[in-house]
This record gives sequence, C-alpha cells and structure tokens, in this order.
Amino acid sequence: MKTDKVKEKLLVDEEFVSLRIKDKINDFNNYAFSKEQSYALNIFFDLAQEFNSTDRLYTLAVLVADIFFDLESQLFVLDSIFQHNIGTTTTPSLILKASTVTQNSDDLKADELIELMHQKPNWFKEYFCCPIIGKNCIEGSSDKTSCEAKIGIFAFKPKNNTDKLNKLYCEKYTNRVGVQLHNRILSTQNLMHISFVKKLVHDIGHNVIVPNMYFKLLIQQLYSKIENLSHLKYSILREKPSYDEITGDIHALHQSLEEQYTEIYHHFQQTSLFLEALLRQSHFDQGRYVLNCSQVSLMEKIILPQLERYTSRMKERNILLTLPEYDLATDQDIIVSADIGLLSQVMANFLSNAVKYTQPTPTSNVKKVRCTVEILPNHFKDQESGVKVSLISSGPLIDQEDAVHLFEDNFRASNSKNENGTGHGLHFVKEMIAQHSGEIGYEVIDNSNSFYFILPCSTTTCTADL
Repeated sequence: MKTDKVKEKLLVDEEFVSLRIKDKINDFNNYAFSKEQSYALNIFFDLAQEFNSTDRLYTLAVLVADIFFDLESQLFVLDSIFQHNIGTTTTPSLILKASTVTQNSDDLKADELIELMHQKPNWFKEYFCCPIIGKNCIEGSSDKTSCEAKIGIFAFKPKNNTDKLNKLYCEKYTNRVGVQLHNRILSTQNLMHISFVKKLVHDIGHNVIVPNMYFKLLIQQLYSKIENLSHLKYSILREKPSYDEITGDIHALHQSLEEQYTEIYHHFQQTSLFLEALLRQSHFDQGRYVLNCSQVSLMEKIILPQLERYTSRMKERNILLTLPEYDLATDQDIIVSADIGLLSQVMANFLSNAVKYTQPTPTSNVKKVRCTVEILPNHFKDQESGVKVSLISSGPLIDQEDAVHLFEDNFRASNSKNENGTGHGLHFVKEMIAQHSGEIGYEVIDNSNSFYFILPCSTTTCTADL
C-alpha cells in the first residue's frame, strides 16, 4: 500500500516536472534571446557556482552586464538579509554592494530605491530598476505573491543609447541573480542558526546546568534537617522533655526548614527565569539572542535578587558581602530598558566568579566582595546618562596580560586554574551587555579586582544617589 502511494507520487511529480520543462522551452522560444545573451546567463551561472564569496557574486553580476552588454549597473541589497529571515526587516535600508558606474552627483541614492522594491521593473532617473526577488515559502504554495521576498534592487543604465537596453532580458537576468543570492542567504542563515544552537547549548550548560548542581547541596541540607526532625520526634517519645525544651528545639528546626524552603524556591525561580530567557522561540527563529526588553527597576528586578541568591554561598566560603546602600522603600528607582532573564544571568555570572575566585586581603586575612552602583551623568552619546554596576572582590590582582583577554570565549586567567570553569561566562556577559547597548570591563579599585557593566538610563530616572 505504501509502495503504491510512493509510485503514485513519483508519477505526479514526473508529470509536473515534465510540464514545467515544456513550459520553459516555450518561454525561451518566446524570449528569443541571442546567442550572446544565452552565453551571459550560462557564464554567470557557472561562475556563481565557482565563487564562494558573496562579494564576488555581487561583482560578477555587474561585470557580466558590463562586459556582455555595455551596461553600467548598480546592485543594492537590504542591509538585514544576512541577519534576519528573508523578507523581514523592521527598518528597511539598502546598501550598495557592487557598481560599474562612475560615481557622480546623479547616481542613485539607496534611500530613493526602497519603494521601487515593491513595484514592477521600471525606469527611475536614467536607470532601469529591477527588484531582486527570492523565495520565502515552501515549494508548492498556491499564493505566489506571499512567496516573494524582496532582497534588493538591480539598476541598469546603457552607456550610450537607451534603446539598446533589453528590458525583458534585464528582468530575467535579475531573476537569476536573485536565485543565487537567495541561496547564499539561506546558506548563511543556516550556518548562523547552527552556530547559535552550539553557543546556546554552551550557555545553558554554563548558566543553568552547572549552577543547578547547587540543588544537590540544598537537597542534602534539607534531608539532614528532616533527619533532625525524625531524631527530635523519637527523643520526645523516649525522653519526654519539658515543654520549654521541646518548643525551643521545634522552633529552631521550623525556622531552619523554612529558610531551606525559601532558598530552594528562590533557586527554582531563578532557574526557571534563566531557562525561559535562553529557550525563547524567537532566538531559534532568528538564529541569535533576541531581547525581550521592558522598562524595569534595575535594583529591584535584577541586582538585589541575584545578591540575595548568592548570599548563602558567600557565607559558605567565608566571604564578607557588602551590598549597595539602597533602600527599595525610600530611594528612587533606577529604570533601565532590559531583558530581565538575560541581564540577571550577567549579574549571576559576576557573582559566581566572585564566589570561586575571591581570596583574603593581605592585611586582614578576610575575603571581601562589595557591590556598588553609580550614576554616570551624560556618559553615553546624546547626553544619555548611564548606571555603572561593579562587583569588587579581594585577592591577588589579575595579571595585566590576562586582563585584556578576560572577555574572550574559552579564556581562563592564570589565577583560575584551581577552580572548575569553562572560560565562557564572561564572554556571554560581554555579548548580553553589548545587546543592551552597554559597556563592560575590568579595572583595579582599592587594590582589588573589579568587574563592571554600564547600562544606559534616562536622565529622569537615573538620579538616585548611591
């Protein structure tokens, strides 16, 4: 039964392909292209297969028109086609990629051509402008219009006589260029998606799976307290202690269990937040991290929750943690445009490194970590203010030669060899801050290591004095 269906499908496909071949024979007979025009199409096709470079493909397209037909031409493409899905761009703009036109004041301007992409081939100034079209749907779609994805504009200008320009040939030649360019775009996007998925797996491992091993410790601690509860129960049954002794023990154990529950619940909340931020559908659709930004209180939503999360870990390592002097109830909010899930992971990476690498100060033999928040008026262009968040930790200073490489992927400083790590966290941090239009860096403050990031914030909300 299944074999019969396969044979039936093959026959249908064979009939369809056969009809399309015959249609094309008729089309080419009607086109009546000259031998030279056919040669040009064949040579373009052959060399397009030979050249791996997209820039050479652009150059090939304009030079074939010049060498064979004495046509000056300019090839424009959308600036976003290699970053987003074909045919989708929120702010379309064209970039000139190749030209055989002598530059002068009468040349086409990219911003003049945007509207022409959505029109039929036509004359504009001295140029015959053809939209470059790719395919943006699955094969067999009945809606041909929805399959067309505008990629750019190919503009032709005869060097001497406008009557020499064969408009039909220019359209068909542009179609061949569009097919080749479309294939390059798909190939580039596929590689971007593969690269992103590999990076995403690394990010999940570093930001979620490895930190989630802390759950094991929390569960072990919870189990220990449950055992203590069991011992207390049997002690009460055997020894029948006084009311005061019982209530004191029960109160202490209840408080300990409540604290344990709170820490486990907060850890669960953060793990869920991180996974949601890393596994959004939009990331996979575009093959890159896509921010889901909103106007948020930096301290309330990002800084303080992460500091609270790492407080117990600091205590376990005998690290004295100093929080920013900030009161949510009385101090003015610092509002930033941020993706809470991804920016929280930036802060978590800083704190995780501080837990691992903070060492005692030479004089007091105390391990110290200090978080500071500072407003930087007019820090960014257009007089936009910034907020600087720093995490300052005691211990030996990072070697100057290592410092310049700290935010490179897979790099580990010479002082990190005694701790487990991948060298990926700070690279992730750098990417996320860059996507938030911010800055990141390392500096020495008070003979201590300081990692910081700076985010833009409006002057009306960046006025807190911390």
